[in-house]
Amino acid sequence: MKPIHKLNNGNGATLCNHCSKIIPTGLTDALFCSLECAVKENWSYEEYNYKLVREDGLIKQSEDVCWLEFDENGKFKSKHKDIAVGRSLMMSPFSQFFTWQTTDIKEIIEQRKDYIKFKTTNSIYELYEKANICR
Repeated sequence: MKPIHKLNNGNGATLCNHCSKIIPTGLTDALFCSLECAVKENWSYEEYNYKLVREDGLIKQSEDVCWLEFDENGKFKSKHKDIAVGRSLMMSPFSQFFTWQTTDIKEIIEQRKDYIKFKTTNSIYELYEKANICR
């Protein structure tokens, strides 16, 4: 599935793939205007182990994730398997061609075995693991 881009009177617009509402951020990679539309569309991720949903409807998927820690100068410090405040999420592949990386985590809102909702410097995200991927 690809983003739906329209001209919108000469101004770029991205439409929700479920309800066709304009996504307020202009031309983006977002597929849905909300988590509700993503769920209603029954977005399937059978070949991936992780699904990341941003509050504006952007969805990313990957086979693996890791959590990165940076020092006070913004230089890479270490890579971790677990989430923690101050770390950033990186989605595989783990190279210069990674799928997605968040800004640093400011708050862990909710955490269960196969689900994490967290707030970063810029956004709120929900990360689903395969066991919970189509919820």
